[in-house]
Amino acid sequence: MSDCAGVGAADESDDEWWSAPITSTASAEPMVPAAGSVACTDTRASTEKGDKPTTQPKPELSSAAWETLIETARRGVLAPFHRQAADELARVDQISIAKDLDVAVHAVGRSGRAGARAETAAEIVVQACWTRNSEHADGWANSPGWRMSYVVGQTVVALCKARVGDQSAAIQRLDLAIITGGPSSELRELITMLAPPSTALAAAQRQLSIKPPQNLPSYPSALSVQRVNYVADTPAAERKATFYDSCFSGQNCGVIHGLQVGWTAAAVWGDIVALTESHGHRWVPIEVGTWPNLEERLVTVRQFFEEYFRPDIDTPATPAYLAQHNLFEQVPELQGHVSTPQWINDVGGSLLEQSVWWGTSGTRTPLHYDTHDNFLAQVVGYKYVRLYAASQTPHLYAGTPRVGGGGVARYKTGVNMSQIGDVETASLDDFPNLALAEFSDVVLGPGDTLYMPAGTWHYVRSLTPSMSVNFWF
Repeated sequence: MSDCAGVGAADESDDEWWSAPITSTASAEPMVPAAGSVACTDTRASTEKGDKPTTQPKPELSSAAWETLIETARRGVLAPFHRQAADELARVDQISIAKDLDVAVHAVGRSGRAGARAETAAEIVVQACWTRNSEHADGWANSPGWRMSYVVGQTVVALCKARVGDQSAAIQRLDLAIITGGPSSELRELITMLAPPSTALAAAQRQLSIKPPQNLPSYPSALSVQRVNYVADTPAAERKATFYDSCFSGQNCGVIHGLQVGWTAAAVWGDIVALTESHGHRWVPIEVGTWPNLEERLVTVRQFFEEYFRPDIDTPATPAYLAQHNLFEQVPELQGHVSTPQWINDVGGSLLEQSVWWGTSGTRTPLHYDTHDNFLAQVVGYKYVRLYAASQTPHLYAGTPRVGGGGVARYKTGVNMSQIGDVETASLDDFPNLALAEFSDVVLGPGDTLYMPAGTWHYVRSLTPSMSVNFWF
């Protein structure tokens, strides 16, 4: 985790992310429903307020289009995963769920009662898989059959929805399959067949206008963070030496200027009207609230921008965060607006993962460290970041839960998480050693990129609406 409202490091807590129920703003029901329980037919993403996005799901499929869709699904998802998933379920004595999975896969595409049985059986599988993930401490980690069955079940439901013209619900189910670890390229192919992405982007006059915050955080005891310039056309050896000598060799944090030169993300992401027109029908997971009181929801990109991330909402009543999400994997059209920092290759590293962070002002990331080096690129808006070197760990209450009144653990954290959480409001009565910890801090603005070595403790607060992307290497 680099900049996240309450989940653990990306390489350590993928399953924890899915251990809590996620709800859609279209209903208060679980994100992954039993038959009929979630508002999968919610059409606000394309019809609300009378302004329709450029990209809209197609009407009911023609016979030819349907045959192409289902054949593509069978080839890319159902055939590769169905048999293996059913065998895994049978291996752990889930014979009934395995049979439902068989019914769903074999009946999908048929007409009449057989087709209806496919959707019903698939919904049973989806609900059973989600219940297993939610109610067991290891989630799906030690039982890959559950995850595969979930992906297959959601794909079958999506096909059934598409067959009757409910393309919004079909796309929702396919996005869920991607988000939870399904084969992204194959699932994206199905989504494109239902709603091809628009390549038309609006003019720059609709750019977000985010002014620098007036009252910046000020802590006199904070140390400064060094500033480093990146010049792309510098000879490779000289370019490497700049980063290696100033930051990498000594594992020192640094704010880098020039690393985003050539990116189009600021212009494209900053035009949220265009983003809505292009990708408003896609479904994404967001966190609503402030850590540790978070509710996870599934919303469309359109809903996220209209209900939370609007230019006229300076201080939302409730912060909302599309946090630590690999949106590029889900919507690869957005990948082209950023570039992997060349310095990763210069020092012999390789990109491990990248995440997008879009959020309102007021989002907070509790104090934690990452197990990999990290570039955090601030694209739109402003963030406050507080940094503690790994040497300060003895003062930062890492690791084990802190026991409160009645012996109840107040926080349950991994070894890379601090029990302190919000270092700006923490009580020294509760955490007296925090006063001994040296820290540096910085306000990141558009175009700034922060390098943080592995093991650097950091806390992050959005001062304005904010869009960032990070690169672990």
